[in-house]
Amino acid sequence: MDLKETVELVLSPTFNDESIQYLRTRYKKIQVHIQLLSGSEFRLLPKHHYIEHYLDLIVPESIAIVVEDELVLSDIPNLADALALLFGLMNALLLASPRNLIHTFTFIQKVLIGLDDGKPLKPCGLNLKMTC
Repeated sequence: MDLKETVELVLSPTFNDESIQYLRTRYKKIQVHIQLLSGSEFRLLPKHHYIEHYLDLIVPESIAIVVEDELVLSDIPNLADALALLFGLMNALLLASPRNLIHTFTFIQKVLIGLDDGKPLKPCGLNLKMTC
């Protein structure tokens, strides 16, 4: 499978057991390749850590929303619904975005959901937008 087919598979709206297993196998090969090239002192960068846990994001055991250590919603069927519910709760309860996730939340709202507040994206968000 070439890079284009792999990207299409990763961005697919639905997954089956075969595609999940393929992605797990592909990641293991990439991980071994990176370690061979980098030597034994290789440290995972944030992008490697994200790739390592990507399959857990697209096929989680369960999705829930927790606000201030309280379980608010559980058994949410998919990540898209969870994000919509999370932003709805944040707006309804007038909750601010967590400081350590402010850029992530801004990117999701402006680029992925398409909400526009009239303010330009910061440079880190623009770089992500260009790659989407």
